[in-house]
Amino acid sequence: MAFALTPDCRALLFATPKATMNHRNMIRNSRVSLVIDSRENTNKDYLGAEAITIFGRAHEVKQKRARTGMAATLTRKHPTLREFVEAFTTALMLVKIESCLHVGRFQSVSGWKV
Repeated sequence: MAFALTPDCRALLFATPKATMNHRNMIRNSRVSLVIDSRENTNKDYLGAEAITIFGRAHEVKQKRARTGMAATLTRKHPTLREFVEAFTTALMLVKIESCLHVGRFQSVSGWKV
C-alpha cells in the first residue's frame, strides 16, 4: 500500500477504493493498525528486517480544500497514483497516529505514544 506521512508526521495518508470491504470496515470502526516493514524475503531478513506498527484512528478526508492539500502530499510522494487518488471512486484516508511499535534485529522492541 502506498502511503505518505503528513508534514507534521502526526498522521499517515493513503487512498483506497470506496467500494471495498477495507473502506467499509474503516468507516464502521475507525481504529486501525498498519504494519510497514523492510523485508525482502532473503536470509538477511532474520536479523536485518525492521517493522513498525502504527496504531491510530482513520477517517475519510471529504472536505474539498483539506482533500486537495492532502492528496497533493500523497501524490508528491507517489506521482503515478495521481489519477487513482483524484478519482471520485477513491477515498482519501487520514490515520491520526496514536502510538507506534518498532521491531528490529529480530527481537528488539520499542514503542512510543504520540
